[in-house]
Amino acid sequence: MNKKIKIAFQGEKGAYSHLACLEVFPKAEVIGCSTFEEAFQFGRDNQEYKII
Repeated sequence: MNKKIKIAFQGEKGAYSHLACLEVFPKAEVIGCSTFEEAFQFGRDNQEYKII
């Protein structure tokens, strides 16, 4: 089974961090976070990736 990669980033869609996520992992599910702490917490809780 292929699991879709989830990546958290700090910012809104269209921000540089969002575009970086799409550049590195074009097929990933990207999740915008309003704060850096929220993005780091996502990585701890879900053991997925984050781009800061």
